[in-house]
Amino acid sequence: MSPSVCPVPKSTEKGKKSMLFSRRHRSRENGSQSGLLRGLCPAPRYVIWCLGVSCGLLWLSLWPAWLFAEAHGSVRGVVLHAGQGVAAHRIMLSRMGPHQEVQRTPGQTDTQGAFLFEHLETGQEYTYYVGIRYEEQLYRSDTVVLEQGQQVSGVVIALAEQSGQNTEAATAPSPIRITNHLIGIAFQENQLVVREVLHIVNLASTPYRGPGKAPGSPIVSLYLPLPQNYYNLSSLQGLAAEHVHTHASGVYYSAPLAPGAHRVMYTYALPLQSKVSTILLPRVLETTVLDVLVEDTQLEATSDLPFGGRVSFESLPFVQFRGTALEARSRSWVQLLRRTGPTPLLRIAAYGFVICLVCLGIGAPFYEQWHNRGIPDTPRPLPFARRQDLRTSKQRLLQRIVRLDKQREAGAIAEGEYQQRRQASKMQLLALEQQLRSKLVQETRK
Repeated sequence: MSPSVCPVPKSTEKGKKSMLFSRRHRSRENGSQSGLLRGLCPAPRYVIWCLGVSCGLLWLSLWPAWLFAEAHGSVRGVVLHAGQGVAAHRIMLSRMGPHQEVQRTPGQTDTQGAFLFEHLETGQEYTYYVGIRYEEQLYRSDTVVLEQGQQVSGVVIALAEQSGQNTEAATAPSPIRITNHLIGIAFQENQLVVREVLHIVNLASTPYRGPGKAPGSPIVSLYLPLPQNYYNLSSLQGLAAEHVHTHASGVYYSAPLAPGAHRVMYTYALPLQSKVSTILLPRVLETTVLDVLVEDTQLEATSDLPFGGRVSFESLPFVQFRGTALEARSRSWVQLLRRTGPTPLLRIAAYGFVICLVCLGIGAPFYEQWHNRGIPDTPRPLPFARRQDLRTSKQRLLQRIVRLDKQREAGAIAEGEYQQRRQASKMQLLALEQQLRSKLVQETRK
């Protein structure tokens, strides 16, 4: 054996093998961890793609519901008998369609005598009316034609009194007249606020007790009908509060009405439908003048009453509709539509934003793949001088480990110091080995 060649002890070889084994084991662990993280944390392009597809599916699922809700209408009303709702009674909705075809839909009134028919076809070719058979008599409402998305409320079916004893008295003309009826409609806090002012005159010389009221019978001298679904009735003036009774169909006054003129005023609220709101104004008394004022800043209004121009009331502009010499047991209607302003533009912008998200989510992965198609991985080669320095440092570390082993065998170094210095040298050797191997792999791929 040549004196210049020093044999490497077995302990050194075992150390090198253990270092290589531990390095391979760590690389496998790192690879498994990186694969696990890749599975749990997808690339941003797949996140964008999933987001776009989700938005597209959501839009496709909600679009038929929006279309169905906007294309259909409904009819809501009440059945009254002697001013009271007819509860739990069978009714029938009839639809006259094209070519005189008739479709009938059965229904029933609730505990207040109200009814509701939803999901009805709209258009000028469809005509609806509600019918009821009560005490062997047939009654029906006025015909209704629904526009797209229109929600008609306030349909009233008044059942006449069939008692032979009271027929003559019921048909006797009433001495009560409405000389002036003012209805003001404004939009406040996402609801319609309605104020009614009535000038009522009792032309008789004695207090009026109501039609066909015998002595000792309940008194209902005045009935003021209100639109269907009204709420928050307040500020009632002109009538004794202890004799005022409210019902789903209107207001009743259970005291004799004195001769002369009376001024009655009250306020209530109505819900505003998403499309067109139709307010039916039934009358039970003859009315000399009826004025309907609709706020012109936030509402668009049409009516079967003649247009009376524009007026200003309480510093607000109103559209006026006026009717004169209106008969009892008739009605008028007012259709209201909220001024939407830029809402359609916002809706179009929202639809466009959703469509852009869908296109972005679908196209982003393909664009990223196309953009990165010709960009190769070009690592920088390690300079020759640097490689030589790394190899020289590696050789010095191996020689240091060999000297430590010899000093330990000769007893020239303590066991604790030996383990500490040898471990430090092994860590430095492992770092150099990894650096050299990574550079070698990159040069091989190149």
